[in-house]
Amino acid sequence: MVLDTIEFWVGGLLLFALPGYTWTRALFPEWRIRGEQALDHAVRIGTLSFVWSLAFVVVVGSSLSEVPSLGFSATWSNPRLELILAGLSAIGFVVAWLRGAFRSGAPATAEGAASGEDTPLPWLVEFDRLEREERRLRRALARSAPDSEGARLLTTELDRLKAEGRTLRRRREEEYAR
Repeated sequence: MVLDTIEFWVGGLLLFALPGYTWTRALFPEWRIRGEQALDHAVRIGTLSFVWSLAFVVVVGSSLSEVPSLGFSATWSNPRLELILAGLSAIGFVVAWLRGAFRSGAPATAEGAASGEDTPLPWLVEFDRLEREERRLRRALARSAPDSEGARLLTTELDRLKAEGRTLRRRREEEYAR
């Protein structure tokens, strides 16, 4: 009776959670269930754990059933299926451990910041500001007299904004390339 209960829970974990959880942590070691993104990361980890565990079960079960000499029957507690899923979980755990998924702090990138913290939002905000400013200057330049001092100042400012935009794009591309 007790062994049946243990087998039920271990089999359920191996079928529905453990392989997917370890591989989710291995592939996304920067996801932490704390801070501002805690709920978002918890939902992602939970969902991916379930889906990937089911995918592992389907792939492993299908592979085992294709080998006629094994005599595999798809049951909840088939030892072959459970052993392979346990092995996949162990490999996923080792990979996740090596990638720093279980450390207290997030794994660091080359710059020392967590890669999950990289967001394009500040870049996009800056690009948007430059684009708005450039449109404003073009409109003002179209309304001004072509040879006036104001037109020369607007042209100079427009050229400066274009150069700033090129510099910003180049910096972002260099950062992205790393």
